Amino acid sequence: IQRNTTINQWRHVSTKNNPADYISRGMTASKFQDAKAWFHGPEFLYDADLIWNKRSKLSITTTLEKKVQRTVLTINESSTFITFINHKNSFSTLKRIIAYTLRFISNTRTKSEPRIVGELSPKEIHNAVKTIIREVQSQHFTSEINKISHQQPLDVKNPIASLSPFLDKDNIFRVGGRLQSSTLPFDAKHPMLLPSKNEITKLIMQEIHNRNHHVGAQTLLALTRRQFWPIKGKHLANSIIHHCITCFKTSPRPLKQI
Repeated sequence: IQRNTTINQWRHVSTKNNPADYISRGMTASKFQDAKAWFHGPEFLYDADLIWNKRSKLSITTTLEKKVQRTVLTINESSTFITFINHKNSFSTLKRIIAYTLRFISNTRTKSEPRIVGELSPKEIHNAVKTIIREVQSQHFTSEINKISHQQPLDVKNPIASLSPFLDKDNIFRVGGRLQSSTLPFDAKHPMLLPSKNEITKLIMQEIHNRNHHVGAQTLLALTRRQFWPIKGKHLANSIIHHCITCFKTSPRPLKQI
């Protein structure tokens, strides 16, 4: 409106002659019946244009300030796509969501039939777990992975340096050691490293704890290390037991005599 009009075309309407004020300011029903301006419009609209100009001319001496607004989008680099998934505090649910997502991506890239349908296979679940772990590790072990990939030694003060970590063929950070010649499965010989302060690490240990009938802290840590190696695992295992409602209910403390 300001761009297509001039100041000389603008007119001021006082409160007395403005029918819109009847609603915004309030009015009784009896007065509203006699409000001719509401039903027929203000009287000055029926006057000649010259009369209206003389008594209601609007003069503006100030100039409007033009303001430029800019919209800025901020992105938190520490967040991953996993944080946006509604996994309902369940690692099992998260695995299935990632597995179905990977299947969808595979099917869209496959032009020939047949495409993968039906229930998820153990291989798809395993690939989903590796995808989740790889994403978590890329956020928490960035500098360590970068050094290992360039065949550079880790700092001696680094807490995971004593674990002789390495990257496998799937770019997953694993624990090294002297168990290469053992008959244990590959995941047990070289478990996947997990950060201590991470929600996914907590979900994994909670699932193992619940699946194994709420075992104690030492057994929970031993079962977890068959596939994963959480940093500060003993502390995390004790925390899982301490915050487990089922374990709390089944381990009541005996009352002591006063």
